[in-house]
Amino acid sequence: MRPAPACPPRCSIAWPNAWKPSHRPLRKSRRAPRLAIGGHCPVRALAIIPEAIHTSKGAVPARILVRRKRLPPDVWASEDIQANGHGGPATLNPAPPSAPDKRALRARLRAERDAFVAAGPRVIAPPQLYLNRLRRGLCVASYLPLGSEADPAVLANAARAAGCVLALPRTIDRATPIAFHRWDAADPIETAAYGLRQPLAGSPRMVPDIVLVPLVGFDARGNRLGQGAGHYDRALAALPHVWTLGVAWSMQRVAALPVDPWDRPLDAVVTETGLFERISE
Repeated sequence: MRPAPACPPRCSIAWPNAWKPSHRPLRKSRRAPRLAIGGHCPVRALAIIPEAIHTSKGAVPARILVRRKRLPPDVWASEDIQANGHGGPATLNPAPPSAPDKRALRARLRAERDAFVAAGPRVIAPPQLYLNRLRRGLCVASYLPLGSEADPAVLANAARAAGCVLALPRTIDRATPIAFHRWDAADPIETAAYGLRQPLAGSPRMVPDIVLVPLVGFDARGNRLGQGAGHYDRALAALPHVWTLGVAWSMQRVAALPVDPWDRPLDAVVTETGLFERISE
């Protein structure tokens, strides 16, 4: 009598040619394959995934292959996604990872500015480009310097002599945008948080035509590094018509600043050595 033909082993998966199962006895591997997601992952996968296949006796695969997949090299990690600090959504930092960190750059420039001012007094003269813009009745927003900030007093006096109305910024808290209030030399001043000197709350609010802007650093394209609270960024975003003049010391100029989408470049910057007009893209 002829023996009955053996039933072929059943397998619930269709094996690709490159992944044909082995009928050799299952061996314990000293090193399990790595499950690689994004090109690097320390998690090790099991040699066999029982839930993935159903096999009968005699059809036991030796191992399951796990294909590696790498992310393209220009994809950054999640730590490169930063909240914008102005109440908006998180965005990819437009500066490359090698760009200087704003916080570290701010601390370095402040220290260098303190040393520069301690070396001796300097005066910032009003540039002709600024004087040509002054007209009677215009509102010029100045500021009262804090610490080693460049003092715009000579520029404010030139605006007053030309018949302009002066205003100063008033800050409520870190989250509230600054407002500009009318001020003259004889008006009272109050001291707010962080030692900021500002007009009283009851002084009239003004919409400036020219804004003298304090800063920590600037570059040739007019990009400005501020104190970090974003007060001037938000105030200038609401005043697209104003002409902006940064007031700084010459040592505060750097080769290039990291730029965020909400940063608005200044029209010009004046220092004790002269005027720097913004270079267009």
